[in-house]
Amino acid sequence: MLKYFHVFNIQDLEGINIEIPEVKLNQHERIEKCEDIIKNMPNAPEYVFEDANRPYYSPANDKLNMPDFGQFETAEDYYSTFFHELTHSTGHQ
Repeated sequence: MLKYFHVFNIQDLEGINIEIPEVKLNQHERIEKCEDIIKNMPNAPEYVFEDANRPYYSPANDKLNMPDFGQFETAEDYYSTFFHELTHSTGHQ
């Protein structure tokens, strides 16, 4: 069933107070050995940080996108996700 909705930008509304929480960035220390693996990976894809909300590997562009380091609960979560996305890139020409 098809439905449609009217959507408004919150900045265009008057008389409504909505608090939008700020993104809390965690303070982590980078792990040197993990950084070395990322930096020295042979035939690595291009690393980009364009989409702050989702990590992904784009085979069409051979690009790996990662959210900000501080968005992860721990440094280990960040590197685990980064390495997971790197595994997708290993099949690229």
